[in-house]
Amino acid sequence: MIRFFILLVLLAIVLEIFSIRDALRHVEFSYGPKAAKTEPDEPFPVEIRVSNTGILPVTYLRALVLFSDVMRFPGNAEKDLWDPTYLTHEERYFLWGRQRRIRTIDVVCPVRGVFHFPGARLERGDFLGLREMNENADCDGTIVVYPPRFTEEWLSEAMGHFIGDMAAKQYLLRDPVLTIGTREYTGREPMHTIHWLKSAQRGELMVREFDHTRDLSCAVILAVTTIRPQEYYLIDRCASIVRSVAETLAAEHIAIRVYTNAYLHGFRDAAGGDAAGGFGNLEGILEFLSRVDTASAESVPDIAREAALRGGEGTAYLVVAPHRVRQIDEAVRILNETSGQPCGLITADQYDDGREAEKEAGT
Repeated sequence: MIRFFILLVLLAIVLEIFSIRDALRHVEFSYGPKAAKTEPDEPFPVEIRVSNTGILPVTYLRALVLFSDVMRFPGNAEKDLWDPTYLTHEERYFLWGRQRRIRTIDVVCPVRGVFHFPGARLERGDFLGLREMNENADCDGTIVVYPPRFTEEWLSEAMGHFIGDMAAKQYLLRDPVLTIGTREYTGREPMHTIHWLKSAQRGELMVREFDHTRDLSCAVILAVTTIRPQEYYLIDRCASIVRSVAETLAAEHIAIRVYTNAYLHGFRDAAGGDAAGGFGNLEGILEFLSRVDTASAESVPDIAREAALRGGEGTAYLVVAPHRVRQIDEAVRILNETSGQPCGLITADQYDDGREAEKEAGT
């Protein structure tokens, strides 16, 4: 009996030495989203993977998995002690030798942006449970959260007028290549559409009829001006407005390009830029809007000039900005001169002004 007890003690000592020496060497841990992009408030799966590559069991493993503090997920979560911008989600494991375990949890992020999964802190107990060994596990996972749609009625009304003006301008544009015939002048047609030769032959004014196959196009500029930190939410609102504008234009088969003077999160070499717009390419525009930062990389007039250089004949322009300030007025002036028609302007604080007016009326 004593020999058997001594043998057990020696075995426990050997296992204890091995567990301390190996520590977390045979533990592999990773986690990250199974999707690259998601809608706000829509659950997306996050996969947590842990493996024991050794032959000895891991009797106790604790993983403190880090998530952005704006995310919501089932289970326990606390503010991280080292960085309060993250939440820690705890996982505990017992792993046999060569065992691999995978768990999937649904996570929700209600906020627009690009969110990283920074890693986890692993704590392994020794064989006898007398001490703990700690190690950090890195993760390169990222999730892109689209801006929500802006559903206020005043935006729908404004877009209805804007699209109507675009269609009217298309009718006024001269494109002799697309002439399909002539008809009598009614007094409402522009003078440049009069066909003078046919008019002389018929003895009455005749105008050209056009086949309006020219694609309508619109350049939307998300203008970021200097704002206070407490107004950063206006940039999120601008992104939501531009999303709804882009989807409305796409539904009308209008080609879209989106520009911004802001830095784009995750694109280190991008000082602003444009999303490859166009009917059927809304996904690229949505990711573009998700990455718009609160800091500007160049002035609003400069990005307006760039948009004007890229825009062709008949391109309409729409500026979306947090506030109406001098830079915005200058950009609108540049685009007015370029397009020959009034540039559309939507400010994100319009909604705030409307609510304040309602409150005053109620009092």
